[in-house]
Amino acid sequence: MQIRRADDVPSIFREIFDLVKEDRRSPDGEGSVYYFRGEGWNFDSPGSIMPMTIPPEPSLFRGYLEHESEIFNEAIRTFPQQFKNDRTTFEKLARMRHYGYKTRLLDVSPKITTALAMILQPDEKNDKHLDETGFIHVYRVKEERIKYSTGDP
Repeated sequence: MQIRRADDVPSIFREIFDLVKEDRRSPDGEGSVYYFRGEGWNFDSPGSIMPMTIPPEPSLFRGYLEHESEIFNEAIRTFPQQFKNDRTTFEKLARMRHYGYKTRLLDVSPKITTALAMILQPDEKNDKHLDETGFIHVYRVKEERIKYSTGDP
């Protein structure tokens, strides 16, 4: 795990581009695609711990796992028309994330700007924006491991 610090948006982009560029030069980086996950963190909160010490996990695993079935059924009951063409559980879970439901999916994006937006999402407890402290996780995935819903290219 490599931790880099950046204090403004241009520095964030520069650090991530440099990290990806360095990684692509390594033998492991060849033929890889990169995804990003932003996590906001309020270090002023009582009992705050540095989130880099614990791995990112889907929102469902943060105290909601025993309610997964109810959350799933409630989403489909609330938005039946939006889910009617979803054929697989994965498609339903992805749509549930779109509507803000907690699922077992970990949100990542191929866009750094989306990861930045994840950092600035409202805090669930206080319904206000966090300060601009956060982390962007960079994930390397071998291109041949990526599967598409429409089948492999």
